[in-house]
Amino acid sequence: MLHIAICEDTLADAERTRGLLTRYGQARPHLQMQFQHFQTGRMLLDALQRGAHFDLYLLDMLLPDTDGIDLARVLARTGKNHTVIYLTVSREYAVEAFSVRAANYLIKPVDQNTMFAALDEVVAHLGAQIDTCATVRALMGDMRVALSDIVFVEVTGHVFHYHMQSGETIQSKVLRIPFNEVLAELIADKRFLRPHQSYLVNAAHVLHFSPHELVLDDDSQVPISRLRMGEVRRAYMNFLNSGRGTDGIL
Repeated sequence: MLHIAICEDTLADAERTRGLLTRYGQARPHLQMQFQHFQTGRMLLDALQRGAHFDLYLLDMLLPDTDGIDLARVLARTGKNHTVIYLTVSREYAVEAFSVRAANYLIKPVDQNTMFAALDEVVAHLGAQIDTCATVRALMGDMRVALSDIVFVEVTGHVFHYHMQSGETIQSKVLRIPFNEVLAELIADKRFLRPHQSYLVNAAHVLHFSPHELVLDDDSQVPISRLRMGEVRRAYMNFLNSGRGTDGIL
């Protein structure tokens, strides 16, 4: 879920931003989004004090009670991982914006292509923090599941078995279509490894990596084919180096 705060005092601009976010969500159905609008910096900070958390802050540079730079500095002191994008009518604060590590500085009115590109960068940067979903063609009908909840997928006899973090196994219909097509949404996510032609594994659930198998945090053991060893090792190292891994052992 990608949690977004819009801090904008001009209601027309806030409505335009909400419209762009809604269209972005429709264009990226794998991504769950939730956004909330605040007219002042104080209203946003009050929400944070009440326990709210946001992954992305879309900040107007000039607000009635503060400016976007000072607000970003306060947000940084929360110690929580987040990204800031400024939406403003002026270019004069661009240097200051990047001094507080803003991800982007967009000039109003922001067009759809520009906003979508900026949001795509945020999603790629935040990665697993904002979890995405995939469609599983289950026996009882299609269902959406969070990628972080999938430990691994095994295919036997044209049936895909999704082993979930909860201990449940979701079984697909008989699917006589290619492995890569069925699991395209998972394969597109860098956390998934393919150690064997019949398996896809979520690297976040790997406890140990040996020359012959992956040991997962649900006690499953998934074989690694000899021909895939180098590819899987590189993909797993990239996962660990991205900061998304924990204590997997090579």
